[in-house]
Amino acid sequence: MRARNPSLSLPVVATPSTTIAPAQDQGNRPAISWLRRRWNIKPEYQWIILSGFFMAVIIGVSIGVGWAFKLHPLNLADSQAVEGNVVSLTTTLIAIDPVGQTMTMDWFATYPCDFNTNPSNCPDINIFFDEWVEISSPSSGGPVPSNTLPSPTFFLNTTDYFLGFKNESDGRFSTPIFRTILAITSAGTGRTLQSYPFDKYFSQISIFAQNAADNSSIGVAIPATDGLATGFNAILQGSLSGVEDNFGTLLKTIVVTRGQVVRVYSLLVVMAVWFITLIFIGACIVSVFFGKGMSASVLVLPPATLFAFTQLRGTLPGAPAGFGATVFLSNFVGILPCLALLTFCSVFMTAIFLFRNPERDSPHWEKISANYSIFQARGHTSGA
Repeated sequence: MRARNPSLSLPVVATPSTTIAPAQDQGNRPAISWLRRRWNIKPEYQWIILSGFFMAVIIGVSIGVGWAFKLHPLNLADSQAVEGNVVSLTTTLIAIDPVGQTMTMDWFATYPCDFNTNPSNCPDINIFFDEWVEISSPSSGGPVPSNTLPSPTFFLNTTDYFLGFKNESDGRFSTPIFRTILAITSAGTGRTLQSYPFDKYFSQISIFAQNAADNSSIGVAIPATDGLATGFNAILQGSLSGVEDNFGTLLKTIVVTRGQVVRVYSLLVVMAVWFITLIFIGACIVSVFFGKGMSASVLVLPPATLFAFTQLRGTLPGAPAGFGATVFLSNFVGILPCLALLTFCSVFMTAIFLFRNPERDSPHWEKISANYSIFQARGHTSGA
Protein backbone atom coordinates (compact mmCIF):
# COMPACT_ATOMS: atom_id res chain seq x y z
CA MET A 1 0.00 0.00 0.00
CA ARG A 2 1.52 3.27 -1.14
CA ALA A 3 1.86 5.92 1.54
CA ARG A 4 0.36 9.28 0.84
CA ASN A 5 2.96 11.95 0.27
CA PRO A 6 2.12 14.71 2.74
CA SER A 7 3.99 17.22 0.61
CA LEU A 8 1.55 16.78 -2.20
CA SER A 9 -1.60 18.87 -1.90
CA LEU A 10 -4.18 20.36 -4.15
CA PRO A 11 -3.38 23.83 -5.43
CA VAL A 12 -5.11 26.60 -3.64
CA VAL A 13 -6.88 29.06 -5.92
CA ALA A 14 -7.22 32.52 -4.56
CA THR A 15 -10.72 33.78 -5.02
CA PRO A 16 -11.78 37.33 -4.34
CA SER A 17 -13.99 37.72 -1.39
CA THR A 18 -17.53 38.18 -2.48
CA THR A 19 -19.99 40.03 -0.35
CA ILE A 20 -23.65 39.61 -1.09
CA ALA A 21 -25.44 42.86 -0.45
CA PRO A 22 -28.51 42.38 1.63
CA ALA A 23 -31.78 43.11 -0.03
CA GLN A 24 -32.93 46.62 0.61
CA ASP A 25 -35.45 46.74 3.33
CA GLN A 26 -38.49 48.39 1.91
CA GLY A 27 -39.24 49.69 5.37
CA ASN A 28 -36.12 51.89 5.12
CA ARG A 29 -37.57 53.89 2.24
CA PRO A 30 -38.35 57.42 3.47
CA ALA A 31 -42.00 57.58 2.44
CA ILE A 32 -42.85 54.06 3.63
CA SER A 33 -40.85 54.51 6.83
CA TRP A 34 -42.74 57.73 7.58
CA LEU A 35 -46.07 55.99 7.05
CA ARG A 36 -45.05 53.20 9.39
CA ARG A 37 -43.90 55.56 12.16
CA ARG A 38 -46.73 58.07 11.82
CA TRP A 39 -49.78 55.92 11.21
CA ASN A 40 -48.57 52.38 11.96
CA ILE A 41 -49.83 51.16 8.59
CA LYS A 42 -49.21 47.58 7.57
CA PRO A 43 -46.64 47.10 4.79
CA GLU A 44 -49.14 45.41 2.46
CA TYR A 45 -51.31 48.57 2.47
CA GLN A 46 -48.54 51.15 2.17
CA TRP A 47 -48.10 50.88 -1.61
CA ILE A 48 -51.87 51.22 -2.08
CA ILE A 49 -51.94 54.44 -0.06
CA LEU A 50 -48.93 55.93 -1.83
CA SER A 51 -50.28 55.00 -5.27
CA GLY A 52 -53.66 56.52 -4.43
CA PHE A 53 -51.98 59.68 -3.17
CA PHE A 54 -49.96 60.17 -6.37
CA MET A 55 -53.00 59.44 -8.51
CA ALA A 56 -55.01 62.06 -6.60
CA VAL A 57 -52.20 64.61 -7.07
CA ILE A 58 -51.99 63.91 -10.81
CA ILE A 59 -55.77 64.17 -11.24
CA GLY A 60 -55.91 67.39 -9.22
CA VAL A 61 -53.08 69.03 -11.15
CA SER A 62 -54.58 67.98 -14.49
CA ILE A 63 -58.01 69.37 -13.59
CA GLY A 64 -56.44 72.57 -12.27
CA VAL A 65 -54.41 73.13 -15.42
CA GLY A 66 -57.43 72.41 -17.62
CA TRP A 67 -59.59 74.82 -15.61
CA ALA A 68 -56.94 77.54 -15.75
CA PHE A 69 -56.66 77.21 -19.54
CA LYS A 70 -60.40 77.03 -20.22
CA LEU A 71 -61.96 79.18 -22.93
CA HIS A 72 -63.72 82.39 -21.94
CA PRO A 73 -67.00 83.70 -23.44
CA LEU A 74 -66.94 86.67 -25.77
CA ASN A 75 -67.20 90.01 -23.97
CA LEU A 76 -68.06 93.02 -26.14
CA ALA A 77 -70.33 94.73 -23.61
CA ASP A 78 -70.01 98.48 -23.22
CA SER A 79 -68.39 99.54 -19.99
CA GLN A 80 -70.95 102.33 -19.43
CA ALA A 81 -74.64 101.83 -18.76
CA VAL A 82 -76.97 102.14 -21.74
CA GLU A 83 -78.99 105.34 -21.43
CA GLY A 84 -81.20 107.40 -23.70
CA ASN A 85 -82.84 106.67 -27.00
CA VAL A 86 -80.46 104.01 -28.34
CA VAL A 87 -80.80 100.62 -29.97
CA SER A 88 -79.46 97.85 -27.75
CA LEU A 89 -77.91 94.81 -29.44
CA THR A 90 -77.21 91.70 -27.39
CA THR A 91 -74.88 89.38 -29.27
CA THR A 92 -73.88 85.72 -29.06
CA LEU A 93 -70.80 84.28 -30.72
CA ILE A 94 -71.72 81.12 -32.65
CA ALA A 95 -68.68 79.92 -34.59
CA ILE A 96 -65.31 80.91 -36.06
CA ASP A 97 -64.02 79.44 -39.31
CA PRO A 98 -60.25 79.99 -39.74
CA VAL A 99 -60.21 78.43 -43.21
CA GLY A 100 -62.95 80.64 -44.64
CA GLN A 101 -61.92 83.41 -42.20
CA THR A 102 -65.45 84.18 -41.05
CA MET A 103 -67.12 84.71 -37.69
CA THR A 104 -70.81 83.94 -37.15
CA MET A 105 -72.75 85.98 -34.56
CA ASP A 106 -76.41 86.28 -33.54
CA TRP A 107 -77.87 89.66 -32.54
CA PHE A 108 -80.99 90.43 -30.50
CA ALA A 109 -82.32 93.98 -30.91
CA THR A 110 -84.24 95.96 -28.28
CA TYR A 111 -85.49 99.58 -28.30
CA PRO A 112 -86.43 101.38 -25.05
CA CYS A 113 -88.71 104.19 -26.27
CA ASP A 114 -92.21 104.57 -24.77
CA PHE A 115 -94.56 103.55 -27.59
CA ASN A 116 -97.76 103.72 -25.54
CA THR A 117 -97.25 107.34 -24.43
CA ASN A 118 -95.84 108.88 -27.60
CA PRO A 119 -95.64 106.56 -30.62
CA SER A 120 -94.13 109.30 -32.77
CA ASN A 121 -90.93 109.09 -30.73
CA CYS A 122 -90.52 105.44 -31.73
CA PRO A 123 -89.63 105.49 -35.43
CA ASP A 124 -88.78 102.46 -37.50
CA ILE A 125 -85.05 101.83 -37.49
CA ASN A 126 -82.53 100.56 -40.01
CA ILE A 127 -79.52 98.83 -38.48
CA PHE A 128 -76.37 98.85 -40.59
CA PHE A 129 -73.19 96.79 -40.45
CA ASP A 130 -70.05 97.54 -42.37
CA GLU A 131 -70.18 95.25 -45.38
CA TRP A 132 -67.10 93.40 -44.26
CA VAL A 133 -68.96 90.17 -44.64
CA GLU A 134 -68.64 87.32 -47.09
CA ILE A 135 -67.48 89.22 -50.17
CA SER A 136 -69.23 88.32 -53.42
CA SER A 137 -67.74 88.97 -56.83
CA PRO A 138 -69.73 90.85 -59.53
CA SER A 139 -69.87 87.69 -61.64
CA SER A 140 -72.00 85.98 -58.98
CA GLY A 141 -74.96 88.16 -59.88
CA GLY A 142 -74.96 90.12 -56.64
CA PRO A 143 -74.36 93.84 -56.15
CA VAL A 144 -70.97 95.22 -57.06
CA PRO A 145 -68.86 95.61 -53.90
CA SER A 146 -68.09 99.23 -53.07
CA ASN A 147 -67.20 101.48 -50.14
CA THR A 148 -70.48 103.43 -50.26
CA LEU A 149 -73.14 103.44 -47.53
CA PRO A 150 -74.11 99.77 -47.02
CA SER A 151 -77.61 98.41 -47.27
CA PRO A 152 -79.50 97.84 -44.00
CA THR A 153 -78.67 94.55 -42.31
CA PHE A 154 -81.87 94.54 -40.23
CA PHE A 155 -85.10 96.58 -40.25
CA LEU A 156 -86.70 97.07 -36.83
CA ASN A 157 -90.43 97.77 -37.18
CA THR A 158 -91.17 99.47 -33.87
CA THR A 159 -94.95 99.11 -34.23
CA ASP A 160 -94.81 95.35 -34.49
CA TYR A 161 -92.02 95.28 -31.92
CA PHE A 162 -94.04 97.02 -29.19
CA LEU A 163 -97.46 95.54 -30.00
CA GLY A 164 -96.14 92.01 -30.20
CA PHE A 165 -92.99 91.79 -28.15
CA LYS A 166 -93.54 94.41 -25.46
CA ASN A 167 -97.32 94.65 -24.97
CA GLU A 168 -98.01 91.09 -26.14
CA SER A 169 -101.27 92.27 -27.70
CA ASP A 170 -100.47 90.96 -31.17
CA GLY A 171 -98.55 87.74 -31.62
CA ARG A 172 -98.14 88.13 -35.37
CA PHE A 173 -94.59 89.36 -35.30
CA SER A 174 -91.08 88.11 -35.91
CA THR A 175 -88.55 88.04 -33.09
CA PRO A 176 -85.97 90.81 -33.62
CA ILE A 177 -83.05 88.40 -34.02
CA PHE A 178 -80.70 88.30 -36.99
CA ARG A 179 -77.41 86.59 -37.82
CA THR A 180 -74.31 88.08 -39.39
CA ILE A 181 -71.31 86.36 -40.95
CA LEU A 182 -68.46 88.78 -40.43
CA ALA A 183 -65.02 88.54 -41.94
CA ILE A 184 -61.88 87.98 -39.91
CA THR A 185 -58.39 88.43 -41.32
CA SER A 186 -54.82 87.54 -40.48
CA ALA A 187 -53.45 90.46 -42.53
CA GLY A 188 -50.83 92.35 -40.56
CA THR A 189 -50.57 89.75 -37.80
CA GLY A 190 -47.86 87.64 -39.43
CA ARG A 191 -49.57 84.55 -37.99
CA THR A 192 -51.71 82.83 -40.60
CA LEU A 193 -53.31 79.41 -40.48
CA GLN A 194 -49.91 77.99 -41.38
CA SER A 195 -48.78 79.05 -37.88
CA TYR A 196 -51.28 76.74 -36.16
CA PRO A 197 -51.74 76.65 -33.19
CA PHE A 198 -50.33 80.19 -32.93
CA ASP A 199 -52.42 81.72 -35.73
CA LYS A 200 -54.05 85.07 -35.00
CA TYR A 201 -56.91 87.02 -36.57
CA PHE A 202 -58.80 90.23 -35.95
CA SER A 203 -62.14 91.67 -36.98
CA GLN A 204 -63.57 95.17 -36.80
CA ILE A 205 -67.33 95.37 -36.31
CA SER A 206 -68.78 98.74 -37.31
CA ILE A 207 -72.48 99.26 -36.43
CA PHE A 208 -74.74 102.27 -36.79
CA ALA A 209 -78.51 102.91 -36.93
CA GLN A 210 -80.74 105.41 -38.70
CA ASN A 211 -84.32 106.57 -38.59
CA ALA A 212 -85.98 104.83 -41.53
CA ALA A 213 -88.09 107.94 -42.28
CA ASP A 214 -85.52 110.75 -42.32
CA ASN A 215 -82.16 108.91 -42.05
CA SER A 216 -81.27 110.71 -38.82
CA SER A 217 -78.71 108.93 -36.66
CA ILE A 218 -79.71 106.82 -33.67
CA GLY A 219 -77.25 105.57 -31.06
CA VAL A 220 -76.25 101.92 -30.82
CA ALA A 221 -75.05 100.08 -27.72
CA ILE A 222 -74.09 96.49 -26.81
CA PRO A 223 -75.20 95.91 -23.21
CA ALA A 224 -74.39 92.18 -23.00
CA THR A 225 -72.57 89.47 -24.93
CA ASP A 226 -72.19 85.72 -24.62
CA GLY A 227 -71.09 82.62 -26.45
CA LEU A 228 -67.78 81.11 -27.44
CA ALA A 229 -66.33 79.31 -30.45
CA THR A 230 -64.86 75.91 -29.74
CA GLY A 231 -61.07 76.11 -29.59
CA PHE A 232 -60.86 79.92 -29.92
CA ASN A 233 -60.54 82.90 -27.62
CA ALA A 234 -62.22 86.06 -28.92
CA ILE A 235 -61.10 89.10 -26.93
CA LEU A 236 -62.18 92.72 -27.23
CA GLN A 237 -59.33 95.13 -27.95
CA GLY A 238 -60.47 98.12 -25.92
CA SER A 239 -58.01 100.64 -27.34
CA LEU A 240 -59.61 100.32 -30.80
CA SER A 241 -63.25 100.15 -29.68
CA GLY A 242 -65.94 102.69 -28.81
CA VAL A 243 -68.04 105.37 -30.51
CA GLU A 244 -66.16 106.35 -33.65
CA ASP A 245 -67.83 109.57 -34.90
CA ASN A 246 -70.61 112.11 -34.34
CA PHE A 247 -73.16 109.80 -35.98
CA GLY A 248 -73.00 107.27 -33.15
CA THR A 249 -71.14 104.63 -35.16
CA LEU A 250 -70.06 101.89 -32.76
CA LEU A 251 -66.71 100.22 -33.44
CA LYS A 252 -65.67 96.94 -31.85
CA THR A 253 -62.28 95.34 -32.59
CA ILE A 254 -62.00 91.63 -31.79
CA VAL A 255 -58.75 89.65 -31.61
CA VAL A 256 -59.14 85.92 -32.25
CA THR A 257 -56.50 83.38 -31.18
CA ARG A 258 -56.41 79.69 -30.32
CA GLY A 259 -57.22 78.81 -26.73
CA GLN A 260 -54.34 78.08 -24.38
CA VAL A 261 -55.52 74.51 -23.90
CA VAL A 262 -55.35 73.98 -27.69
CA ARG A 263 -51.80 75.31 -27.81
CA VAL A 264 -50.61 73.21 -24.87
CA TYR A 265 -52.19 70.03 -26.28
CA SER A 266 -50.70 70.62 -29.74
CA LEU A 267 -47.22 71.12 -28.28
CA LEU A 268 -47.56 67.96 -26.18
CA VAL A 269 -48.58 65.98 -29.27
CA VAL A 270 -45.56 67.25 -31.22
CA MET A 271 -43.22 66.43 -28.31
CA ALA A 272 -44.70 62.94 -27.92
CA VAL A 273 -44.33 62.27 -31.65
CA TRP A 274 -40.68 63.30 -31.57
CA PHE A 275 -39.89 61.21 -28.46
CA ILE A 276 -41.43 58.10 -30.01
CA THR A 277 -39.61 58.71 -33.30
CA LEU A 278 -36.23 59.17 -31.61
CA ILE A 279 -36.70 55.94 -29.64
CA PHE A 280 -37.41 53.99 -32.82
CA ILE A 281 -34.43 55.61 -34.57
CA GLY A 282 -32.18 54.47 -31.73
CA ALA A 283 -33.61 50.95 -31.89
CA CYS A 284 -33.10 50.90 -35.67
CA ILE A 285 -29.45 51.97 -35.40
CA VAL A 286 -28.61 49.45 -32.66
CA SER A 287 -30.43 46.55 -34.33
CA VAL A 288 -29.74 47.11 -38.03
CA PHE A 289 -26.32 48.76 -38.10
CA PHE A 290 -24.73 47.32 -34.95
CA GLY A 291 -26.42 43.90 -35.04
CA LYS A 292 -27.92 43.72 -31.55
CA GLY A 293 -30.56 41.05 -31.23
CA MET A 294 -34.05 42.40 -30.67
CA SER A 295 -37.51 40.92 -30.38
CA ALA A 296 -39.38 40.68 -33.67
CA SER A 297 -42.42 42.32 -32.08
CA VAL A 298 -40.36 45.47 -31.49
CA LEU A 299 -39.03 45.54 -35.05
CA VAL A 300 -42.51 45.68 -36.56
CA LEU A 301 -43.70 48.56 -34.35
CA PRO A 302 -42.54 51.45 -36.63
CA PRO A 303 -44.88 50.49 -39.52
CA ALA A 304 -47.81 50.36 -37.11
CA THR A 305 -46.77 53.68 -35.57
CA LEU A 306 -46.97 55.37 -38.99
CA PHE A 307 -50.73 54.88 -38.96
CA ALA A 308 -50.98 55.84 -35.30
CA PHE A 309 -49.31 59.20 -35.99
CA THR A 310 -51.86 60.11 -38.64
CA GLN A 311 -54.65 59.29 -36.18
CA LEU A 312 -52.93 61.37 -33.49
CA ARG A 313 -52.71 64.32 -35.83
CA GLY A 314 -56.46 64.09 -36.38
CA THR A 315 -57.00 64.83 -32.67
CA LEU A 316 -55.49 68.33 -32.97
CA PRO A 317 -58.39 70.70 -32.15
CA GLY A 318 -59.43 72.84 -35.09
CA ALA A 319 -56.95 71.33 -37.54
CA PRO A 320 -58.48 70.83 -41.01
CA ALA A 321 -58.74 67.21 -42.05
CA GLY A 322 -56.11 65.83 -44.39
CA PHE A 323 -52.50 66.78 -44.99
CA GLY A 324 -53.37 68.40 -48.31
CA ALA A 325 -55.83 70.88 -46.84
CA THR A 326 -53.14 73.16 -45.47
CA VAL A 327 -49.70 73.06 -43.90
CA PHE A 328 -49.33 73.75 -40.19
CA LEU A 329 -46.37 74.63 -38.04
CA SER A 330 -47.02 71.35 -36.20
CA ASN A 331 -46.72 69.53 -39.53
CA PHE A 332 -43.45 71.27 -40.40
CA VAL A 333 -41.71 70.65 -37.08
CA GLY A 334 -43.46 67.49 -35.94
CA ILE A 335 -45.68 65.23 -37.99
CA LEU A 336 -44.07 65.38 -41.44
CA PRO A 337 -40.38 64.93 -40.47
CA CYS A 338 -41.29 62.21 -37.98
CA LEU A 339 -43.31 60.35 -40.60
CA ALA A 340 -40.37 60.52 -43.01
CA LEU A 341 -37.93 59.22 -40.39
CA LEU A 342 -40.31 56.46 -39.32
CA THR A 343 -40.73 55.40 -42.94
CA PHE A 344 -37.00 54.80 -43.29
CA CYS A 345 -36.92 53.00 -39.93
CA SER A 346 -39.77 50.77 -41.07
CA VAL A 347 -37.93 49.87 -44.29
CA PHE A 348 -34.65 48.98 -42.54
CA MET A 349 -36.22 47.17 -39.57
CA THR A 350 -38.39 45.08 -41.89
CA ALA A 351 -35.70 44.34 -44.46
CA ILE A 352 -33.38 42.96 -41.78
CA PHE A 353 -35.47 39.77 -41.73
CA LEU A 354 -34.19 39.03 -45.24
CA PHE A 355 -30.52 38.88 -44.22
CA ARG A 356 -30.31 37.40 -40.70
CA ASN A 357 -32.25 36.40 -37.65
CA PRO A 358 -32.76 39.77 -35.96
CA GLU A 359 -33.55 38.19 -32.59
CA ARG A 360 -29.95 36.92 -32.21
CA ASP A 361 -26.86 39.02 -31.70
CA SER A 362 -24.64 39.30 -34.76
CA PRO A 363 -20.87 38.61 -34.53
CA HIS A 364 -20.26 42.33 -34.86
CA TRP A 365 -22.38 43.09 -31.78
CA GLU A 366 -20.73 40.25 -29.82
CA LYS A 367 -17.35 41.77 -30.62
CA ILE A 368 -18.55 45.19 -29.48
CA SER A 369 -19.88 43.67 -26.24
CA ALA A 370 -16.63 41.80 -25.60
CA ASN A 371 -14.55 44.94 -26.14
CA TYR A 372 -16.81 46.90 -23.83
CA SER A 373 -16.49 44.22 -21.12
CA ILE A 374 -12.68 44.33 -21.37
CA PHE A 375 -12.69 48.11 -21.22
CA GLN A 376 -15.00 48.06 -18.19
CA ALA A 377 -12.80 45.47 -16.42
CA ARG A 378 -9.69 47.60 -17.03
CA GLY A 379 -11.49 50.59 -15.60
CA HIS A 380 -12.29 48.73 -12.39
CA THR A 381 -8.71 47.46 -12.12
CA SER A 382 -7.18 50.89 -12.56
CA GLY A 383 -9.62 52.35 -10.09
CA ALA A 384 -8.68 49.76 -7.46
